[in-house]
Amino acid sequence: MDLLDAKEEPVDIQKRDGETYFAIGLYIFVIGIPVVFGTFFSLSNIHAAVVNFCAGVTLVGGGCIGMFYGQLLKRRSAAKK
Repeated sequence: MDLLDAKEEPVDIQKRDGETYFAIGLYIFVIGIPVVFGTFFSLSNIHAAVVNFCAGVTLVGGGCIGMFYGQLLKRRSAAKK
């Protein structure tokens, strides 16, 4: 069998993108958790605590948004079929 004769199945780009967004969102979420907990170790310096907390919340929030958007894309892909 020649490789040129083999028929490839079409790739569901929306599903693939959804899985990618979910994976990246999960990674960012997991990275943000230690940053938020690191806030408690810098409470002696208020400026550092505020910066750590804001950065951690931004990372956790961005990760949640990425995971939510990934799930949304995967559900749209499944609904099309």
